[in-house]
Amino acid sequence: MLFTGLAALHGLEIGMIVRHGSAAISGLLVWWFVLENLLAVFLPADALRLLPLLRRHEPSRDRLGLVSPEELAIALTRPENALVFGAYALVALLVGSVLLYRRDVG
Repeated sequence: MLFTGLAALHGLEIGMIVRHGSAAISGLLVWWFVLENLLAVFLPADALRLLPLLRRHEPSRDRLGLVSPEELAIALTRPENALVFGAYALVALLVGSVLLYRRDVG
């Protein structure tokens, strides 16, 4: 529920920053499908967990249902994932508010 609300707010913020609807949607999709996947190839796993839209999933399990210690060590909990996405939403809100105020008011 929190992710849905933050995602809607994030969409509003991107719209405030870009101001052109199709460019905002295209840019967000390019970030999500292209740039984050390219970054996933080059960044270490510790840095990957801090990307805003990278698909969060449960750690992979082996045949016995056990999770490797390396994956457990770098995995974020759900509240931590919410804080990371919330931080990106807050930064986008601040940038969008400043740009909207400078362009459209006064």
